Amino acid sequence: MATASTSAELREQNRSRALALVHESGGSLTRVELAELLDVTRTTAAALVSDLSALNLILEHDADPTGRRGRPTTNISPHPEGPVVLAAEVANDRITVAEVAIGGQLKNRKDVKLESGDPAEAVDQLDQVLHERRANLASNCAGIGVAMHGLVDDDSGLVVQAPNLGWENVPLGRRLRQSHRLPVKVDNDATLGALVEAKRGAGRLARTMLYLRSTVGIGGGLVFDGTPAPSRRGWHGEFGHLPFGDTRHRCRCGAHGCWENAINQLALAAAAGIEADPVEANAAADDVLNRAKAGDAEANNAVARICGILGRGLGSLINALDPEVIVLSGHVQRLYETDPATTVDALMSASMRAHRQSLPPVRSGVVEHPALAGAAEAILTDLIDSPTRLLAPN
Repeated sequence: MATASTSAELREQNRSRALALVHESGGSLTRVELAELLDVTRTTAAALVSDLSALNLILEHDADPTGRRGRPTTNISPHPEGPVVLAAEVANDRITVAEVAIGGQLKNRKDVKLESGDPAEAVDQLDQVLHERRANLASNCAGIGVAMHGLVDDDSGLVVQAPNLGWENVPLGRRLRQSHRLPVKVDNDATLGALVEAKRGAGRLARTMLYLRSTVGIGGGLVFDGTPAPSRRGWHGEFGHLPFGDTRHRCRCGAHGCWENAINQLALAAAAGIEADPVEANAAADDVLNRAKAGDAEANNAVARICGILGRGLGSLINALDPEVIVLSGHVQRLYETDPATTVDALMSASMRAHRQSLPPVRSGVVEHPALAGAAEAILTDLIDSPTRLLAPN
């Protein structure tokens, strides 16, 4: 955040900081706590609360009785009639949509079956789903965030390549901006998941966080102080396409030996002798993991095999990136939780000796539906940075 040069700019920055604290707390903050966290007087905190309340961004209400003497404090929470963001995730078999307000809670989440593999028809369906949801909103819509399982140009929202969907050069961002006349952010699902885990999740207090998320595909991100690492076109974090797999196999992305094909849900199912297609992959992988936890020998052997490949890849990423913490989400999270010993042993064997003396902790992601939450976060971040921005009417 730039240094304020006028009292008005300072006031706006303090509004932004106050709103960010309410957002990150999920709405469980008192005015006294807000003043302490902002390092301002209670009078200044009261003025900021008044400003944000007038914008229908937060609501101040009496705290629960404590039985103590003195004037009771007040709680600050997101305003129930405040702006909301529509968040969508486009996976290989479904569209998921939810509403997200300040505070980050996902509401009215709904899965809709993706009716067509044709990109134009799929975009039409997504646009229709979003219009239908907007028509039923009781609050002002601040924008639309979309998480895509694929490469996205983060400036234009062009879906450059989504191999598991069969999309190439689909101008999704432009289409949604023209259709809705609202701020629209389209980005990679793992990049968005990394954003929200760094800001409000398992990597919140870490300066550098390596994030890995997987289903059929695998992606991730490297986050510095809550901000994804900059790159030429926003395509960083495609860790699933590093050549840690069998180089005889060609990936849908066009490269050979991609890591994701060696550790994804389909790979785990195959290791357990189960044939599955991408639509069946989630159920097949869940079956193997559940049987492994129940003590099934064949399933445990399959999990150990895949966790070994996962761990070796993580060790290589530690050598290359030196993160403070590693956060796993989705399928790789469940793999690690099912067999952490094999994963860590393989990670150690692939790490440089200097790293082994102080390995970064490996943590499970704590944000539910991180791609959706991250898609909303991308829009909410702009709103929080400038709370007095006039929001477009529905």
